[in-house]
Amino acid sequence: MVAGGTAVAQAINVAATPVITRLYGPEAFGLLGVFNSLVVALIPLTCLGYEIAIVIPKSGRDARALVRLCSVLAVGVSAILAVAALVGSRRVGELLGLGASSWYLLLVPAALLAAAVAEILSHWLIRVEHFRPLARVTVTQSSLLAGTTVGLGFLWPSAIVLIAASTARQFYRMLRLASLTRRDLRGLWLGRSDAEAPTAAQMARRYRDFPLLDLPRVFAVRVGDAAPTLILAAFFGPAFAGFYELARRIVKLPSSLLAESISQVYRSRAARAVHDGRDFSRDLLRISGSLLLLGLIPYGVMTAFGPALFRVVFGPQWDAAGHVARWLAVWYLVHVAVQPGMQALMVTRHLRFTLGWAVVTNAAKLGALTSVALVTQDPIFAVAVYAVVAIGADIVLIAAAYLRAGTPVPTEGKLQQ
Repeated sequence: MVAGGTAVAQAINVAATPVITRLYGPEAFGLLGVFNSLVVALIPLTCLGYEIAIVIPKSGRDARALVRLCSVLAVGVSAILAVAALVGSRRVGELLGLGASSWYLLLVPAALLAAAVAEILSHWLIRVEHFRPLARVTVTQSSLLAGTTVGLGFLWPSAIVLIAASTARQFYRMLRLASLTRRDLRGLWLGRSDAEAPTAAQMARRYRDFPLLDLPRVFAVRVGDAAPTLILAAFFGPAFAGFYELARRIVKLPSSLLAESISQVYRSRAARAVHDGRDFSRDLLRISGSLLLLGLIPYGVMTAFGPALFRVVFGPQWDAAGHVARWLAVWYLVHVAVQPGMQALMVTRHLRFTLGWAVVTNAAKLGALTSVALVTQDPIFAVAVYAVVAIGADIVLIAAAYLRAGTPVPTEGKLQQ
């Protein structure tokens, strides 16, 4: 159900993108990419990683206490980041080469708050297996974003339209998910709760391994995903960052359909296996292998015909994006099979391993991208080296997930090596 909703949403995005790329230039896409990269990188800090744990407790009372804890953290952290944006947005804009466009960064805290609350509520819906409404929200928000971006593009094709539409999409998702969860979470934010429910402080201590171990891992992964756009903007300007942003958007479409939706549901399935103390390594291997085979068709086509496809579909000015997409597709063919493995490592609470993996591999990927860009001044070659290093990192992760899925630990709160 979730995969089907994502498929429809991505189909809408694909249909609208050729129109959008002819209305907005690479520089506008680059500024949008910088904005979204900052939001994506900072989202894990808003809830300190506790939102991931919402699907894990057996008790609904415990899960609701985690929702309350995450909500308080999201508001507090977003407020702190809003103050930081007011003080330092100009300086950050200078480092990223944004120039007069630095004021767009003031919208980052607002988008962060909406995205954080939406993440909390979506994890609750996954916990209670309300997949159909979650899919409907995904489709509707994509339709509204595409329609708004195209409609306003005929009147005012600028980066601020893209950024404002992206921010509005986060608020729409937040409000729709809040309406879907109002019965389950009634009174949660007004201080009313079950008399026997644990306090937010108790839940913070019980699941402290998530902010201590999983948060740094998630933050490292998000930075690793977002930083290439920022690095390319700093070295080669917003226009090439726009090429990378479009290439990444298109290359991630099959991954979003095949991997992210399925892995969200798989997290709940793996959690049940852990509660029962069952070995689910073969199940993990079967799903990862299926995703790899399904990814062969879209990523094989992108690798073989990337530049030609981008020229025809998005316009001749996007030829460089096709070359970037070719290398990213080689990586994502492997990456599409990794997502269930990460979910398995989280629910089995092997968080020290995932933390070490994320820090080391993302440092290696970004180090390779930065050093090659600095030495060669060739952005395409820098992206190619980045993709090759990323493939090696993903192979290590899926192998480790398979080994650890064979030894699930049914107890809660225990830190795993």
